[in-house]
Amino acid sequence: VSPVLIILAYFQYHGALYEMFEGSVLFNLFFLDRGITLIASFSRAVDVVFTTYRTMLIPILIGFLQLGYIYKMRRSQYPSSQAMLAGDAFASLFLSFPAPLIWSVFDFQRNPDFFIFLPYAALGFGHFLDLAVLGLYRQKGGGFLSVGLALSLLLLAGAQGANKRESGLETQRQSVLEIERRFGPDIRVASIGAPQVMVLLHRVNPNRYLFIYNGVDRLIAANTQGGFEGWIRELETYSPDLVAFGPTRGFYIPLLLEWLEENYHQVEIGPWLFWVRNSDAT
Repeated sequence: VSPVLIILAYFQYHGALYEMFEGSVLFNLFFLDRGITLIASFSRAVDVVFTTYRTMLIPILIGFLQLGYIYKMRRSQYPSSQAMLAGDAFASLFLSFPAPLIWSVFDFQRNPDFFIFLPYAALGFGHFLDLAVLGLYRQKGGGFLSVGLALSLLLLAGAQGANKRESGLETQRQSVLEIERRFGPDIRVASIGAPQVMVLLHRVNPNRYLFIYNGVDRLIAANTQGGFEGWIRELETYSPDLVAFGPTRGFYIPLLLEWLEENYHQVEIGPWLFWVRNSDAT
């Protein structure tokens, strides 16, 4: 509860409570458009587990299976969910697990969406390890086996961390230096699908739509005077010298691409694609 209250207080302090509610609730209810079926969404979630978490696949699967056993055991111990919440420190995890599971069936995008499941998997796998270690201690030499199991898991986690250490951040930083060298420090930049550029350049986007896909264009059209065309006119008034462009899709995107093609040309710098105003040197 405390994190939620702190977040609400933060947005209220900055006068953006409604925008937070709109982006987290209203957008998903009225504008969200993934353009994929429920089967495709489920398949994407399974693919993420089997590709991104390959070295931790077995612990994750064991953890999820163990959750069912733990829940059944807890339900036999407590007469009601209220009693479980009062007497079990992990009850909130057990009782909340169906919510992200059901939501992911309808709206699973990519790898970060699986993060919410890691605490559940960790709890289940931790319980499994507890049972395994207790069983080993009852055997002759069980203490050494337990230590060996713990060390193996630590080495596995270290190997996974080392394998994922290179995130491409250094390449992005070098690309930002190249942008500043070629276009100068005072260049006006806007993001349409590449918010990383704005972060590394320490710039504020001229509008709050750092990326446009999955229905964001419909939200823009509903919230901007003159619709999506009015939003393009506002962007034209800002007159960015450089538009960092990433994955962008939607019903109104042809209008945006038409405006970009009339006033800009494409340049690739590092991992990003940019639209550069025609009057600017490259």
